[in-house]
Amino acid sequence: KALGRTLSHKEPVLCLVTALLVFCGVMVGSMGMSFIPEADSSQMSVTMTMPEDSTFADTKEMAGQVMEKILEIPDVETVGAMIGGQSMLGNSSKTEASFYLLLDENKAQTNAQLETAILEKTQGMNCELSVSTSNMDMSALGGNGIQVNIEGRDLDTLRRIAGEVAALMEETEGQRGNKRKDKRQHRTQSTPEIRIAVDKDKAMEHGLTVAQVYAEISGVLAEGKTATNITIENQDVPVVVIDGKNLDKTPQDIREMELTLEEEDENGEKKTVKLQDIASISDAEGLSAIQRVNQQRVVTAGCDVDSAHNVSLVSRELQKKLDAYEVPEGYSIEIQGESEMISSAMRDMVFLVLVAVVFIYLIMV
Repeated sequence: KALGRTLSHKEPVLCLVTALLVFCGVMVGSMGMSFIPEADSSQMSVTMTMPEDSTFADTKEMAGQVMEKILEIPDVETVGAMIGGQSMLGNSSKTEASFYLLLDENKAQTNAQLETAILEKTQGMNCELSVSTSNMDMSALGGNGIQVNIEGRDLDTLRRIAGEVAALMEETEGQRGNKRKDKRQHRTQSTPEIRIAVDKDKAMEHGLTVAQVYAEISGVLAEGKTATNITIENQDVPVVVIDGKNLDKTPQDIREMELTLEEEDENGEKKTVKLQDIASISDAEGLSAIQRVNQQRVVTAGCDVDSAHNVSLVSRELQKKLDAYEVPEGYSIEIQGESEMISSAMRDMVFLVLVAVVFIYLIMV
Protein backbone atom coordinates (compact mmCIF):
# COMPACT_ATOMS: atom_id res chain seq x y z
CA LYS A 1 0.00 0.00 0.00
CA ALA A 2 2.79 2.44 0.92
CA LEU A 3 4.54 1.78 -2.40
CA GLY A 4 1.29 2.26 -4.25
CA ARG A 5 0.60 5.57 -2.53
CA THR A 6 4.16 6.70 -3.23
CA LEU A 7 3.93 5.89 -6.93
CA SER A 8 0.55 7.57 -7.20
CA HIS A 9 1.91 10.80 -5.66
CA LYS A 10 5.21 11.22 -7.50
CA GLU A 11 5.47 14.99 -7.36
CA PRO A 12 5.25 15.37 -3.53
CA VAL A 13 7.67 12.49 -3.08
CA LEU A 14 10.20 13.95 -5.52
CA CYS A 15 9.90 17.37 -3.85
CA LEU A 16 10.46 15.78 -0.43
CA VAL A 17 13.48 13.79 -1.63
CA THR A 18 14.95 16.88 -3.29
CA ALA A 19 14.44 18.93 -0.12
CA LEU A 20 16.13 16.20 1.95
CA LEU A 21 19.05 16.12 -0.51
CA VAL A 22 19.49 19.90 -0.31
CA PHE A 23 19.20 19.81 3.49
CA CYS A 24 21.81 17.07 3.77
CA GLY A 25 24.12 18.97 1.42
CA VAL A 26 23.83 22.14 3.52
CA MET A 27 24.42 20.23 6.76
CA VAL A 28 27.47 18.42 5.34
CA GLY A 29 28.89 21.75 4.20
CA SER A 30 28.52 23.21 7.70
CA MET A 31 30.25 20.26 9.37
CA GLY A 32 33.92 20.21 10.24
CA MET A 33 36.01 18.00 7.97
CA SER A 34 39.57 16.70 7.81
CA PHE A 35 41.36 15.59 4.67
CA ILE A 36 43.29 12.77 6.38
CA PRO A 37 42.32 12.59 10.08
CA GLU A 38 45.07 11.75 12.53
CA ALA A 39 44.93 8.22 13.88
CA ASP A 40 46.13 7.15 17.31
CA SER A 41 49.44 5.34 17.29
CA SER A 42 51.77 3.87 19.87
CA GLN A 43 54.45 6.53 19.23
CA MET A 44 54.68 10.27 19.79
CA SER A 45 57.44 12.85 19.62
CA VAL A 46 58.20 16.06 21.48
CA THR A 47 60.60 18.86 20.50
CA MET A 48 62.02 21.10 23.22
CA THR A 49 63.49 24.52 22.40
CA MET A 50 65.53 26.46 24.95
CA PRO A 51 66.25 30.24 24.95
CA GLU A 52 68.94 31.19 22.43
CA ASP A 53 71.49 32.09 25.13
CA SER A 54 71.27 28.64 26.77
CA THR A 55 74.33 26.44 27.05
CA PHE A 56 74.55 22.74 26.27
CA ALA A 57 74.57 22.03 30.01
CA ASP A 58 71.34 24.04 30.46
CA THR A 59 69.67 22.10 27.64
CA LYS A 60 70.83 18.78 29.09
CA GLU A 61 69.51 19.62 32.56
CA MET A 62 66.16 20.85 31.22
CA ALA A 63 65.81 17.77 29.00
CA GLY A 64 66.19 15.57 32.06
CA GLN A 65 63.48 17.49 33.90
CA VAL A 66 61.12 17.29 30.93
CA MET A 67 61.74 13.55 30.59
CA GLU A 68 60.87 13.01 34.26
CA LYS A 69 57.64 14.97 33.87
CA ILE A 70 56.62 12.98 30.79
CA LEU A 71 57.34 9.63 32.48
CA GLU A 72 54.92 10.60 35.27
CA ILE A 73 52.04 10.49 32.78
CA PRO A 74 50.11 7.20 32.65
CA ASP A 75 50.24 5.27 29.35
CA VAL A 76 53.79 6.52 28.61
CA GLU A 77 56.14 3.54 28.84
CA THR A 78 59.47 4.71 27.42
CA VAL A 79 61.03 8.07 26.57
CA GLY A 80 64.19 8.47 24.50
CA ALA A 81 65.96 11.83 24.14
CA MET A 82 68.46 13.33 21.73
CA ILE A 83 70.11 16.73 22.28
CA GLY A 84 71.51 18.82 19.44
CA GLY A 85 69.46 17.69 16.46
CA GLN A 86 70.88 18.23 13.01
CA SER A 87 69.54 21.21 11.09
CA MET A 88 69.05 21.36 7.29
CA LEU A 89 72.49 22.96 6.95
CA GLY A 90 74.09 20.13 8.89
CA ASN A 91 74.77 22.24 11.98
CA SER A 92 74.04 20.93 15.44
CA SER A 93 71.81 23.00 17.72
CA LYS A 94 72.70 23.05 21.41
CA THR A 95 69.36 24.62 22.36
CA GLU A 96 67.08 21.86 21.02
CA ALA A 97 66.22 18.39 22.24
CA SER A 98 63.97 15.75 20.72
CA PHE A 99 62.01 13.14 22.70
CA TYR A 100 60.55 9.94 21.28
CA LEU A 101 57.73 8.37 23.26
CA LEU A 102 56.61 4.74 23.22
CA LEU A 103 53.08 4.35 24.56
CA ASP A 104 51.20 1.46 26.12
CA GLU A 105 49.39 -0.43 23.36
CA ASN A 106 46.36 -0.72 25.65
CA LYS A 107 46.46 2.94 26.67
CA ALA A 108 43.35 4.49 28.17
CA GLN A 109 44.02 7.99 26.78
CA THR A 110 44.07 9.15 23.20
CA ASN A 111 47.17 10.77 21.73
CA ALA A 112 45.43 14.14 21.79
CA GLN A 113 44.73 13.74 25.51
CA LEU A 114 48.35 12.76 26.10
CA GLU A 115 49.47 15.89 24.24
CA THR A 116 47.36 18.02 26.58
CA ALA A 117 48.77 16.17 29.59
CA ILE A 118 52.36 16.74 28.46
CA LEU A 119 51.81 20.45 27.97
CA GLU A 120 50.12 20.75 31.37
CA LYS A 121 52.90 18.82 33.13
CA THR A 122 55.63 21.01 31.63
CA GLN A 123 53.81 24.31 32.00
CA GLY A 124 55.94 27.02 33.57
CA MET A 125 59.28 25.44 32.61
CA ASN A 126 61.87 27.64 30.91
CA CYS A 127 61.48 26.04 27.48
CA GLU A 128 59.03 25.69 24.62
CA LEU A 129 57.55 22.32 23.70
CA SER A 130 56.06 21.21 20.41
CA VAL A 131 54.18 17.89 20.60
CA SER A 132 53.48 15.67 17.60
CA THR A 133 50.74 13.14 18.27
CA SER A 134 52.04 10.82 15.56
CA ASN A 135 55.48 10.12 14.10
CA MET A 136 53.90 9.60 10.68
CA ASP A 137 54.11 12.89 8.74
CA MET A 138 51.06 13.04 6.47
CA SER A 139 51.35 16.77 5.73
CA ALA A 140 52.64 16.07 2.21
CA LEU A 141 49.35 14.31 1.40
CA GLY A 142 46.86 16.24 3.47
CA GLY A 143 48.42 19.66 3.93
CA ASN A 144 49.53 21.17 7.18
CA GLY A 145 47.16 23.40 9.16
CA ILE A 146 46.08 26.76 7.76
CA GLN A 147 48.23 28.60 5.26
CA VAL A 148 47.54 32.07 3.88
CA ASN A 149 49.35 33.17 0.73
CA ILE A 150 49.84 36.92 0.28
CA GLU A 151 50.75 37.98 -3.26
CA GLY A 152 52.15 41.35 -4.34
CA ARG A 153 55.28 43.27 -5.27
CA ASP A 154 56.53 45.58 -2.51
CA LEU A 155 58.40 43.70 0.24
CA ASP A 156 57.54 46.15 3.02
CA THR A 157 53.85 46.00 2.17
CA LEU A 158 53.95 42.20 2.03
CA ARG A 159 55.62 42.06 5.45
CA ARG A 160 53.03 44.46 6.91
CA ILE A 161 50.11 42.46 5.48
CA ALA A 162 51.66 39.21 6.72
CA GLY A 163 51.94 40.66 10.23
CA GLU A 164 48.32 41.83 10.18
CA VAL A 165 47.14 38.43 8.90
CA ALA A 166 49.12 36.75 11.70
CA ALA A 167 47.32 39.04 14.17
CA LEU A 168 43.97 37.91 12.73
CA MET A 169 45.08 34.31 13.22
CA GLU A 170 45.87 35.00 16.87
CA GLU A 171 42.31 36.28 17.33
CA THR A 172 40.80 33.14 15.78
CA GLU A 173 39.72 30.49 18.26
CA GLY A 174 41.34 27.11 17.74
CA GLN A 175 44.59 28.28 16.15
CA ARG A 176 47.88 27.12 17.57
CA GLY A 177 51.02 28.92 16.50
CA ASN A 178 53.99 26.68 15.78
CA LYS A 179 56.66 27.83 18.27
CA ARG A 180 59.55 25.75 17.08
CA LYS A 181 62.74 27.66 16.47
CA ASP A 182 62.86 26.95 12.74
CA LYS A 183 59.18 27.85 12.32
CA ARG A 184 58.23 30.56 14.74
CA GLN A 185 54.71 31.36 15.75
CA HIS A 186 52.41 31.81 12.76
CA ARG A 187 55.38 31.16 10.47
CA THR A 188 55.94 34.82 9.55
CA GLN A 189 59.53 34.94 10.75
CA SER A 190 61.42 38.12 9.91
CA THR A 191 65.14 38.80 9.98
CA PRO A 192 66.95 42.08 10.66
CA GLU A 193 68.65 43.64 7.68
CA ILE A 194 70.59 46.75 6.69
CA ARG A 195 69.21 48.65 3.71
CA ILE A 196 71.58 50.70 1.61
CA ALA A 197 70.11 53.16 -0.91
CA VAL A 198 72.83 54.60 -3.12
CA ASP A 199 72.41 58.20 -4.28
CA LYS A 200 73.38 58.00 -7.95
CA ASP A 201 74.26 61.69 -8.22
CA LYS A 202 76.58 61.63 -5.21
CA ALA A 203 78.17 58.40 -6.42
CA MET A 204 78.77 59.89 -9.87
CA GLU A 205 80.55 62.86 -8.31
CA HIS A 206 83.18 60.38 -7.11
CA GLY A 207 83.21 58.39 -10.36
CA LEU A 208 81.26 55.45 -8.95
CA THR A 209 78.22 53.57 -10.22
CA VAL A 210 75.66 51.61 -8.22
CA ALA A 211 77.11 48.38 -9.59
CA GLN A 212 80.59 49.30 -8.34
CA VAL A 213 79.25 50.12 -4.87
CA TYR A 214 77.40 46.81 -4.81
CA ALA A 215 80.54 44.93 -5.83
CA GLU A 216 82.55 46.57 -3.02
CA ILE A 217 79.95 45.71 -0.38
CA SER A 218 79.47 42.18 -1.73
CA GLY A 219 83.20 41.57 -1.53
CA VAL A 220 83.26 42.54 2.13
CA LEU A 221 80.23 40.39 3.04
CA ALA A 222 81.31 37.33 1.05
CA GLU A 223 81.51 34.32 3.37
CA GLY A 224 84.17 32.52 1.35
CA LYS A 225 84.83 30.58 -1.83
CA THR A 226 85.40 26.89 -2.36
CA ALA A 227 88.91 26.50 -3.75
CA THR A 228 89.03 22.72 -4.12
CA ASN A 229 87.92 19.42 -2.58
CA ILE A 230 90.06 16.93 -0.71
CA THR A 231 89.27 13.30 0.06
CA ILE A 232 89.51 12.15 3.68
CA GLU A 233 88.53 8.56 4.50
CA ASN A 234 86.54 8.21 1.25
CA GLN A 235 84.64 11.43 1.87
CA ASP A 236 84.99 14.63 -0.18
CA VAL A 237 85.59 17.68 2.02
CA PRO A 238 85.46 21.20 0.48
CA VAL A 239 88.31 23.62 1.14
CA VAL A 240 86.85 27.10 1.67
CA VAL A 241 89.06 30.19 1.49
CA ILE A 242 87.89 33.07 3.69
CA ASP A 243 89.36 36.55 3.94
CA GLY A 244 90.33 36.85 7.60
CA LYS A 245 89.87 40.62 7.58
CA ASN A 246 86.12 40.22 7.04
CA LEU A 247 85.43 37.65 9.75
CA ASP A 248 84.63 40.17 12.48
CA LYS A 249 82.67 42.66 10.42
CA THR A 250 79.74 44.26 12.25
CA PRO A 251 76.82 46.38 10.99
CA GLN A 252 78.64 49.45 12.29
CA ASP A 253 81.72 48.52 10.23
CA ILE A 254 79.54 48.40 7.11
CA ARG A 255 78.20 51.87 7.84
CA GLU A 256 81.71 53.24 8.23
CA MET A 257 83.34 51.31 5.39
CA GLU A 258 85.30 53.24 2.77
CA LEU A 259 85.15 52.66 -0.98
CA THR A 260 88.27 52.88 -3.10
CA LEU A 261 88.20 55.36 -6.00
CA GLU A 262 90.16 55.35 -9.24
CA GLU A 263 91.29 58.94 -8.60
CA GLU A 264 94.63 59.41 -6.83
CA ASP A 265 95.64 61.99 -4.25
CA GLU A 266 98.81 64.12 -4.09
CA ASN A 267 100.84 61.19 -2.71
CA GLY A 268 99.85 58.94 -5.59
CA GLU A 269 97.52 56.83 -3.44
CA LYS A 270 93.97 56.09 -4.47
CA LYS A 271 91.33 58.21 -2.78
CA THR A 272 88.51 56.75 -0.69
CA VAL A 273 84.99 57.84 0.15
CA LYS A 274 82.81 56.71 3.03
CA LEU A 275 79.74 54.67 2.11
CA GLN A 276 77.50 56.83 4.29
CA ASP A 277 78.54 59.90 2.26
CA ILE A 278 77.02 58.53 -0.96
CA ALA A 279 74.22 56.34 0.38
CA SER A 280 71.52 56.32 3.04
CA ILE A 281 71.83 53.41 5.45
CA SER A 282 68.93 52.23 7.63
CA ASP A 283 67.91 49.26 9.74
CA ALA A 284 64.82 47.30 8.74
CA GLU A 285 63.07 43.97 9.16
CA GLY A 286 63.12 41.67 6.16
CA LEU A 287 61.35 38.42 5.34
CA SER A 288 63.22 35.17 5.93
CA ALA A 289 61.77 33.52 2.80
CA ILE A 290 60.08 34.81 -0.35
CA GLN A 291 58.50 32.66 -3.03
CA ARG A 292 57.48 33.62 -6.55
CA VAL A 293 54.34 32.51 -8.38
CA ASN A 294 53.74 33.77 -11.92
CA GLN A 295 56.53 36.32 -11.41
CA GLN A 296 54.77 37.73 -8.35
CA ARG A 297 56.24 37.69 -4.87
CA VAL A 298 54.33 35.47 -2.44
CA VAL A 299 54.71 35.52 1.35
CA THR A 300 53.12 32.82 3.51
CA ALA A 301 51.60 33.20 6.95
CA GLY A 302 50.35 30.06 8.64
CA CYS A 303 49.35 28.38 11.87
CA ASP A 304 48.37 24.96 13.16
CA VAL A 305 45.02 23.97 14.63
CA ASP A 306 44.82 22.47 18.10
CA SER A 307 43.38 19.02 18.69
CA ALA A 308 40.13 20.38 20.15
CA HIS A 309 39.11 22.18 16.94
CA ASN A 310 38.57 21.29 13.30
CA VAL A 311 40.72 22.82 10.59
CA SER A 312 37.83 23.54 8.20
CA LEU A 313 35.74 25.32 10.87
CA VAL A 314 38.71 27.40 12.02
CA SER A 315 39.44 28.26 8.37
CA ARG A 316 35.88 29.51 7.93
CA GLU A 317 36.19 31.80 10.94
CA LEU A 318 39.51 33.11 9.63
CA GLN A 319 38.02 33.59 6.15
CA LYS A 320 35.33 35.86 7.63
CA LYS A 321 38.06 38.03 9.17
CA LEU A 322 39.99 38.09 5.89
CA ASP A 323 36.85 39.10 3.96
CA ALA A 324 36.48 42.12 6.27
CA TYR A 325 40.18 43.00 5.90
CA GLU A 326 40.97 45.80 3.45
CA VAL A 327 43.56 44.44 1.04
CA PRO A 328 45.69 47.14 -0.65
CA GLU A 329 45.25 47.50 -4.40
CA GLY A 330 47.52 45.18 -6.36
CA TYR A 331 47.71 42.58 -3.57
CA SER A 332 45.71 39.41 -2.95
CA ILE A 333 45.14 37.08 0.00
CA GLU A 334 44.14 33.43 -0.36
CA ILE A 335 43.77 30.61 2.15
CA GLN A 336 45.69 27.47 1.24
CA GLY A 337 46.87 24.42 3.18
CA GLU A 338 44.68 21.58 4.38
CA SER A 339 41.44 23.58 4.22
CA GLU A 340 41.96 24.32 0.51
CA MET A 341 42.63 20.63 -0.17
CA ILE A 342 39.38 19.75 1.61
CA SER A 343 37.41 22.30 -0.43
CA SER A 344 38.95 21.03 -3.67
CA ALA A 345 38.14 17.42 -2.77
CA MET A 346 34.53 18.36 -1.91
CA ARG A 347 34.08 20.20 -5.23
CA ASP A 348 35.38 17.18 -7.11
CA MET A 349 33.10 14.86 -5.15
CA VAL A 350 29.99 16.97 -5.85
CA PHE A 351 30.88 17.10 -9.55
CA LEU A 352 31.29 13.31 -9.69
CA VAL A 353 27.96 12.77 -7.87
CA LEU A 354 26.17 14.99 -10.39
CA VAL A 355 27.80 13.16 -13.29
CA ALA A 356 26.80 9.82 -11.73
CA VAL A 357 23.17 10.97 -11.38
CA VAL A 358 23.10 12.04 -15.03
CA PHE A 359 24.50 8.72 -16.22
CA ILE A 360 22.05 6.74 -14.05
CA TYR A 361 19.19 8.76 -15.51
CA LEU A 362 20.39 8.13 -19.07
CA ILE A 363 20.71 4.39 -18.40
CA MET A 364 17.22 4.16 -16.89
CA VAL A 365 15.66 6.16 -19.76
